[in-house]
Amino acid sequence: MEEHNEVEILRGSNIKQVVDEAGRPRVVFKEPEFPTCTFGRVIYALGGTTPTNFLRTLGIAFNDQGPIFDEAGATNVTGLYLIGDLVVGKKGGSIITAFNSAVHAMKRICVQDLPCNPRHIETKSM
Repeated sequence: MEEHNEVEILRGSNIKQVVDEAGRPRVVFKEPEFPTCTFGRVIYALGGTTPTNFLRTLGIAFNDQGPIFDEAGATNVTGLYLIGDLVVGKKGGSIITAFNSAVHAMKRICVQDLPCNPRHIETKSM
Protein backbone atom coordinates (compact mmCIF):
# COMPACT_ATOMS: atom_id res chain seq x y z
CA MET A 1 0.00 0.00 0.00
CA GLU A 2 2.83 2.35 0.77
CA GLU A 3 4.43 1.68 -2.63
CA HIS A 4 1.14 2.62 -4.33
CA ASN A 5 0.80 5.85 -2.29
CA GLU A 6 -2.36 4.50 -0.64
CA VAL A 7 -0.95 5.11 2.84
CA GLU A 8 1.79 7.29 4.23
CA ILE A 9 3.92 5.69 6.92
CA LEU A 10 5.83 8.17 9.06
CA ARG A 11 8.48 5.98 10.64
CA GLY A 12 10.40 7.55 13.48
CA SER A 13 7.72 10.16 14.14
CA ASN A 14 6.21 10.92 17.51
CA ILE A 15 2.81 12.54 17.85
CA LYS A 16 2.75 15.52 20.18
CA GLN A 17 -0.90 16.47 19.72
CA VAL A 18 -3.98 15.63 17.66
CA VAL A 19 -6.63 18.32 17.18
CA ASP A 20 -9.93 18.35 15.34
CA GLU A 21 -9.93 20.34 12.13
CA ALA A 22 -13.42 20.25 10.63
CA GLY A 23 -13.84 16.60 11.57
CA ARG A 24 -10.39 15.52 10.41
CA PRO A 25 -7.33 14.86 12.60
CA ARG A 26 -4.64 17.54 12.46
CA VAL A 27 -1.43 16.04 13.83
CA VAL A 28 1.37 18.00 15.45
CA PHE A 29 4.62 16.02 15.58
CA LYS A 30 7.46 16.35 18.09
CA GLU A 31 10.13 16.24 15.38
CA PRO A 32 10.67 19.33 13.19
CA GLU A 33 11.24 17.17 10.09
CA PHE A 34 7.56 16.13 10.24
CA PRO A 35 5.43 19.22 9.59
CA THR A 36 1.99 19.59 11.15
CA CYS A 37 -0.49 17.96 8.78
CA THR A 38 -4.21 17.24 8.46
CA PHE A 39 -5.11 13.67 7.49
CA GLY A 40 -8.23 11.78 6.50
CA ARG A 41 -7.46 9.11 9.07
CA VAL A 42 -4.65 8.34 11.49
CA ILE A 43 -3.57 4.88 12.54
CA TYR A 44 -1.13 5.04 15.42
CA ALA A 45 0.95 1.89 15.48
CA LEU A 46 3.88 1.06 17.68
CA GLY A 47 5.48 -1.71 19.64
CA GLY A 48 6.35 -1.93 23.27
CA THR A 49 4.23 -0.66 26.12
CA THR A 50 0.80 0.93 26.04
CA PRO A 51 1.18 4.64 25.15
CA THR A 52 -0.70 5.76 28.26
CA ASN A 53 0.00 9.48 27.95
CA PHE A 54 -1.05 9.54 24.28
CA LEU A 55 -4.28 7.65 25.01
CA ARG A 56 -5.07 9.99 27.90
CA THR A 57 -4.62 13.03 25.63
CA LEU A 58 -7.27 11.50 23.36
CA GLY A 59 -9.66 11.45 26.33
CA ILE A 60 -9.73 7.68 26.87
CA ALA A 61 -10.78 6.69 30.39
CA PHE A 62 -8.46 4.50 32.49
CA ASN A 63 -8.74 2.27 35.53
CA ASP A 64 -6.02 0.41 37.51
CA GLN A 65 -5.60 -2.16 34.71
CA GLY A 66 -5.21 0.37 31.89
CA PRO A 67 -7.49 1.90 29.26
CA ILE A 68 -11.20 1.09 29.58
CA PHE A 69 -12.89 -0.50 26.57
CA ASP A 70 -15.66 -3.01 25.89
CA GLU A 71 -15.57 -6.43 24.17
CA ALA A 72 -15.31 -4.78 20.74
CA GLY A 73 -12.53 -2.42 21.83
CA ALA A 74 -14.83 0.65 21.92
CA THR A 75 -13.67 3.32 24.36
CA ASN A 76 -15.56 6.14 26.03
CA VAL A 77 -14.50 8.34 23.07
CA THR A 78 -17.14 7.97 20.36
CA GLY A 79 -15.74 6.20 17.30
CA LEU A 80 -12.40 5.36 18.92
CA TYR A 81 -11.55 1.68 19.27
CA LEU A 82 -8.48 0.00 20.73
CA ILE A 83 -7.22 -3.18 19.08
CA GLY A 84 -4.13 -5.39 19.00
CA ASP A 85 -1.62 -5.08 21.80
CA LEU A 86 -3.61 -2.19 23.30
CA VAL A 87 -6.32 -4.58 24.48
CA VAL A 88 -4.21 -7.31 26.11
CA GLY A 89 -2.73 -5.34 28.98
CA LYS A 90 0.23 -6.66 30.93
CA LYS A 91 -0.35 -10.30 29.94
CA GLY A 92 1.11 -9.64 26.48
CA GLY A 93 -0.34 -10.16 23.06
CA SER A 94 -0.11 -12.35 20.03
CA ILE A 95 -0.87 -11.97 16.36
CA ILE A 96 -4.06 -14.01 16.86
CA THR A 97 -5.21 -11.68 19.64
CA ALA A 98 -4.49 -8.68 17.44
CA PHE A 99 -6.45 -10.10 14.50
CA ASN A 100 -9.35 -11.19 16.69
CA SER A 101 -9.62 -7.79 18.35
CA ALA A 102 -9.68 -6.15 14.91
CA VAL A 103 -12.47 -8.49 13.81
CA HIS A 104 -14.56 -7.66 16.90
CA ALA A 105 -14.04 -3.92 16.35
CA MET A 106 -14.93 -4.09 12.65
CA LYS A 107 -18.09 -6.11 13.32
CA ARG A 108 -19.22 -3.47 15.80
CA ILE A 109 -18.33 -0.63 13.45
CA CYS A 110 -20.21 -2.29 10.57
CA VAL A 111 -23.29 -2.89 12.69
CA GLN A 112 -23.44 0.41 14.56
CA ASP A 113 -21.40 3.07 12.82
CA LEU A 114 -21.41 2.69 9.05
CA PRO A 115 -24.10 4.46 7.01
CA CYS A 116 -24.52 1.37 4.78
CA ASN A 117 -26.01 -0.54 7.71
CA PRO A 118 -29.75 -1.10 7.12
CA ARG A 119 -30.43 0.48 10.54
CA HIS A 120 -29.11 3.77 9.16
CA ILE A 121 -31.10 3.70 5.91
CA GLU A 122 -34.49 5.37 5.97
CA THR A 123 -37.27 3.42 4.33
CA LYS A 124 -40.28 5.07 2.77
CA SER A 125 -43.63 3.39 2.84
CA MET A 126 -45.64 3.40 -0.35
